[in-house]
Amino acid sequence: MKRIFTAAVLLCFMLTAAMPHAMAEPEQSSNSVHSFWIDETSISVENLKEITDEDGISCVPIRAIAEKLDFNIEWDGSTQTAKLDKESLHVEIKIGDNAVKKNDDIIQLNTAAKLIDDFTYVPARFVSGILESVQ
Repeated sequence: MKRIFTAAVLLCFMLTAAMPHAMAEPEQSSNSVHSFWIDETSISVENLKEITDEDGISCVPIRAIAEKLDFNIEWDGSTQTAKLDKESLHVEIKIGDNAVKKNDDIIQLNTAAKLIDDFTYVPARFVSGILESVQ
């Protein structure tokens, strides 16, 4: 079931991602509604600005998704770290790092977390791992 879920989330992002272009600055796409499936329940996030970074990787603002899933969210400006908590799940995302702490595990991202317009952007692919953890 997790493989099907992960494949569905990835397919959703691949279908909505902008064509990758080599550029110095991230390309921002227009606002849209993204849906994620957890078991048979759809979670929609409206006005989610998705960007494609300089390596062609689709990234989304993690706060919008975490809020929709009722995570407690904290921002530590001194370390530029977003902290997400829900039940027994604790996630730390540091701007500029391509490693995320998920409980006691370290997850490697395929691009570093970015701060764009005061929002923490992470690879869309990473989102499926967060969603699977709260099923």
